[in-house]
Amino acid sequence: MDDIRYKYALNENGDPVCIDNLSDGDRKNKKFICIYCNKELIPRLGDIRRHHFAHKDDCNDCNNESYLHKLAKKIFKNRFDTSSSLDIFYINKSKTDVTNNDKDKTSENPPCPFSVKKYDKDCEFETNCFNRFELCKSYYCRYFYFVKENLKEKYDICDEEKEMGGFRADLLLSSSINPEESKIMIEISVNHPCSENKKKLPCKIIEIFIKDEEDIKKLENCSLSQSEESSDTSLKIMFYNF
Repeated sequence: MDDIRYKYALNENGDPVCIDNLSDGDRKNKKFICIYCNKELIPRLGDIRRHHFAHKDDCNDCNNESYLHKLAKKIFKNRFDTSSSLDIFYINKSKTDVTNNDKDKTSENPPCPFSVKKYDKDCEFETNCFNRFELCKSYYCRYFYFVKENLKEKYDICDEEKEMGGFRADLLLSSSINPEESKIMIEISVNHPCSENKKKLPCKIIEIFIKDEEDIKKLENCSLSQSEESSDTSLKIMFYNF
């Protein structure tokens, strides 16, 4: 299956690396492993085709969906483990129960914590968060209350494939200091969204939607903000039970 071309591989330390960051010296002197099947990959850094990793030998048990799913988990875990802070932004549902008849009560609107100026649509996260910018264009969005939370303030453990409530979490955030702290499941959706039964678990869930390697690149540093669709700079991310 020499038609499989990946932009990411694992280096000798087990960390994900992108082909775009490799030098010719890396290609000659370092060894790379497939994220999914654990077989050796060879960097292709030619002048004609797009740079990519290719399997050194034939590989019949590797597929793009599984590769993206496992890669996204590693990218998120690496970001969590190496960051001193990791902020998430989500809608506080308890603040959004407003009827159409209440739209004119501007004096009761909570200030948007993302806005540079109170009730001003100019947003300091405009370039990083498609959902925030779109909501800020409308009058009604002023009733939405967005919460900013630093995951690293409560959680210091990120486990892969941990069981919770009869389900297996792609990643599970927990606290070694306070084991009773409510845990957060991180679910990676490539072709299989989080099930309704899993969403009903008595725990918080963050579902991150990944379509391709461009989404993987965004996951490395984009704002982790609630959004029902992706953009050039942001991902589709859903929050449940927050």
